[in-house]
Amino acid sequence: MNILRIVFIFFAILLGATPFVTGQGRPESPKRPKMSGLAHVAFATDDFANSRKYFNEYLGYAEVYELKRPGEKGDTIVWMTAYKVNDDQVIELYPENPNRKNNDNKLMHIAFLTDDAEAMRLYLASKGCKVPAQVNKGKYIDNLQFFVYDPNGIAIEIVQYPGEGLTNRLRGKNLLSTPLSSKISHVGFSCYDVDKALDFYLNVLGFTELWRHGPTPEKVGWVHLKFPDSDQTIELMLSESEKLSKLQLGGQNHFCLEVKDIKVVQTELAKRVLPQGCTVNAPTIGRNDHKRQLNTRNIDGTRVEFMEDHSWDGATQPSSTGRLMRKPKKQ
Repeated sequence: MNILRIVFIFFAILLGATPFVTGQGRPESPKRPKMSGLAHVAFATDDFANSRKYFNEYLGYAEVYELKRPGEKGDTIVWMTAYKVNDDQVIELYPENPNRKNNDNKLMHIAFLTDDAEAMRLYLASKGCKVPAQVNKGKYIDNLQFFVYDPNGIAIEIVQYPGEGLTNRLRGKNLLSTPLSSKISHVGFSCYDVDKALDFYLNVLGFTELWRHGPTPEKVGWVHLKFPDSDQTIELMLSESEKLSKLQLGGQNHFCLEVKDIKVVQTELAKRVLPQGCTVNAPTIGRNDHKRQLNTRNIDGTRVEFMEDHSWDGATQPSSTGRLMRKPKKQ
């Protein structure tokens, strides 16, 4: 071991750091830990009571926990409820803050599950991403987490489930015997700068592209990317405008519940009371993936997509070779 390497390791230990050293004595970049899919998706709502009925009574998911804070009148206010899809995935619902910037966009954040939040923080920092100084432990849920933002401003919560966290303590509890779906297979969100987004998700986070399709064969409107260590995906919903309406944002910012038979879902939903202001559509067949699907929206227009896990005819369209919808170039 040469003298320079000894000096480097000595000062790294003295400063409390863990040195990553290659065989040639150069610092080695941190490795990306596993990222095993979607932990949760979080939405705000203008009508909290109505949306609670929608997720609980209409979609049929149990409220696994609710978080409260002191109100202005000495009472307590529920500021978040969580609906359990499976032991690793929940849907989070927040009452809208009227002062929140762009509150037409009801997508609060999406959460990616990792086995080592601190290692992920160090890895993202090494790639030039802005990360907090440390990983935090949730005050009420006790899961480990921190936030990072993608190039389009989408808030991504990196989550780890420690043994003492609420998620692990509730394993096997609050699960329905016959849910309409027990898996969030993908989450889609609006993407204005697709080039920067693809660089971030493919080259930094390690996603792989599965396919791309769009409203016409000549134009690509959405790109599906697969998690590095999961069969789950994210869907970049491409836009040529940064300013979308509330209804447009509600359609683009969505999540998909995977099912075996869409007709079973349609029959079961028909037995339930659709809350006022919410909608449900008849099943359709995706032109690109040949999968049967059914869309429903809550009172804010946030879309929840039920989709079969297989194509109805065993066939799919090849990935589009059309042009990607991109933000306009500056003149």
